[in-house]
Amino acid sequence: MGIKPTRLRFSASQSLWPAPRSSTLRMILGALRDGSDGVLISVDLRPAAESTRVTGYNEWRHALTVDVASPPVGGAANRELVAFLARLCGRGATARVVRGGTSRRKTVCVAGVSISAVARAIEKELR
Repeated sequence: MGIKPTRLRFSASQSLWPAPRSSTLRMILGALRDGSDGVLISVDLRPAAESTRVTGYNEWRHALTVDVASPPVGGAANRELVAFLARLCGRGATARVVRGGTSRRKTVCVAGVSISAVARAIEKELR
């Protein structure tokens, strides 16, 4: 009588993440995913804005909308985005653009923090 292995099955309606408490957090988690090097964040960047901040969530692209004050010249907007996200996620977090270096649609990898810590930091910023 050995132990019988069980097979895990997930339907399309099930999630690997616990149910978020708020609709804002649910939206934020739509833009985040776990990567091999850290948390991957889908971002719609709007350069040359009045200030640098997270302004919302694009439902169609499953991406955060982030305004940065720097113009899109010479990579200044990317540098400001990376510095902002690293600062937002807290001590020990490092960020880098991994896709979309010259596009407004980017993927940023934040290492050194968990996906839940990133989600909480972004939710706090949106309040």
